[in-house]
Amino acid sequence: MLKISISDQTVALTDVWKLVSNSVGQYECEVGFSEEWNEYNSIFIAFLAKTDNVRIDKLLTTGQTTVDIPWEVLQKPGQLKIGAWATK
Repeated sequence: MLKISISDQTVALTDVWKLVSNSVGQYECEVGFSEEWNEYNSIFIAFLAKTDNVRIDKLLTTGQTTVDIPWEVLQKPGQLKIGAWATK
């Protein structure tokens, strides 16, 4: 499982895993948030595959701390970027 920590506007990788391209339903991402994120109603984790320029946003429901890494961003070897955005 890939683990990230989100504090204010900074995303940090806290546990490193090697991800294999073309994997379907194989990987999850565990997310930890700082207190600043408590005021938001909807939080989305954005996965961006730099190789294909494919972006998939996944909604975290209240209390949810893990999300599946979309297979679409793992189709080809390359760089995977992870971010977060939210609405009140």
